[in-house]
Amino acid sequence: KIIIGSRNTVTNERAVSELKRRNPGTDVTALALDLASLESVREFAKQVAEMEPIVDVLINNGAARPYANPYTQFRTNYLVIRAIFY
Repeated sequence: KIIIGSRNTVTNERAVSELKRRNPGTDVTALALDLASLESVREFAKQVAEMEPIVDVLINNGAARPYANPYTQFRTNYLVIRAIFY
């Protein structure tokens, strides 16, 4: 099962459609996820936990831009992962 999370729900749905078109039968779902918002991250984690008891692999391709303030960088790049898994 593939779960895609991103801020842009239109892009999410486009990615799901493309994955299913290229790989018929693929079990893929899109959920809203804004890594800059711990509330959004917690909601995403809750939804994933309800769907899947175990996450085998996480590919985190989101990060705060280098020119963001240091707290935003720390929260987005490090705290988010802890919020998803704990």
